[in-house]
Amino acid sequence: MSPETILQFSDLHINFSEENTTESLLSSIISDIKRHSREDPSISKPEILVVCGDLVQGSDISREPTLASSYQERQFEVAINFLEDVCNEILNGDRSRIVIVPGNHDICWPYSVNCMNSNRKYSLVPNEQYDIFEYPEYKLLIVGFNSCYCNDHLNRIGLIHPDCIINCYKFINKEKYEGWLKIAVWHHGIQAFPMRNDFMDVSEIQFLIDKGFQIGLHGHQHKSDIYEIKFSADILYNMIVLGCGTLSDYHKIPFGESRQYGVIEINDSLSSLRYHARKALEYDPNILIWMKGNIRGYYDRSFIDIPIKRFIHPLQYTINELETEHALNLLDSLVEIDKLIIAQEYIKALKILVNLDQMNLFVRKYTVECYFQLKMDNDIINYIKNPNNLSEFTYLVEALWRMKKFPDLERLLNGFRDNPIYANSEPFKRMDKKIKDRGN
Repeated sequence: MSPETILQFSDLHINFSEENTTESLLSSIISDIKRHSREDPSISKPEILVVCGDLVQGSDISREPTLASSYQERQFEVAINFLEDVCNEILNGDRSRIVIVPGNHDICWPYSVNCMNSNRKYSLVPNEQYDIFEYPEYKLLIVGFNSCYCNDHLNRIGLIHPDCIINCYKFINKEKYEGWLKIAVWHHGIQAFPMRNDFMDVSEIQFLIDKGFQIGLHGHQHKSDIYEIKFSADILYNMIVLGCGTLSDYHKIPFGESRQYGVIEINDSLSSLRYHARKALEYDPNILIWMKGNIRGYYDRSFIDIPIKRFIHPLQYTINELETEHALNLLDSLVEIDKLIIAQEYIKALKILVNLDQMNLFVRKYTVECYFQLKMDNDIINYIKNPNNLSEFTYLVEALWRMKKFPDLERLLNGFRDNPIYANSEPFKRMDKKIKDRGN
């Protein structure tokens, strides 16, 4: 039997004037899906479409609320027409196979401003901000959550109201769902660059794991990502979180990335999944071809096989099954470190970290985080030296600036000036301006 397959879209950012663009996008996706079966490895035809928010671009915050609402409604019309066409072409017109959650751009921000200016509160019904989708033929249960709870024009943090998770559990904690695979869908990412707050705290994932969810799907970050979130109460349980790229051609695609979507194949026994990243090869915004993408942090592979319900980081399975015992020991240490960091016991965490493999992505991440929280800028500088990614680059330039090591900072910036991923990033531009302003 073929695996159950989910098509994952996010961050369409559709404008009402983009009918032609959506027609081109639809055509390109249909062509790509027809090619899936001929690729190596082949990809099965999707049976379910999950859309992780930001269907539309939304309205400028300064626009008059009534006009903004009308403007946004026209955007939603285009978005709905696009998704209906996708449904007709790929899902045989069965709308029950589409799961959609809201994103921060789907909110009418001028109404948020207007409500605050007039000392009014907008109505929220927290315990209704979820929806349940049953697919008994696949033993799949998908729950869509609103992670925009508490979002307004001043607060961009991602948050699912706890009542949603609690009330949802009353419905999904039934004998008939025993043995089903439970998937949670929301919009906000769970990681962000320093100084940004438009993400959902990873601690919220703990509550979802506690209620039996094994897979999480989100968007917002405009790039593909894979995380394994360990359950603090029992390391035998975890959640695989898959972040999806953007289908938009113009809205803040991270440097080095392109338009993306994901395909998730779940095997019949519900014991593992295969995640495929797809990326766009663009000749111009209206003519694009889809191809195998790159999953960052996984040797830029286009797909990865991930076990479900087994507490081993998915990367370990792709390297060597014989390293399982070593992987478990490492992950036991990382669980302890995670608890210490949550408790703000950074020095105790560092004492464990120094004895671990410093080439491991999570070891490096936790080590830099401890140094940062302890304001150990010299240690950040000595530890990172040559940044492996944009996050490390950000920590390093900030540490060099605070330590007033301006010549070293200038050399670092010049060394990455020809690298568009770094040179076009916000941390690079901000620090480059500081250095130039200082010289003037």
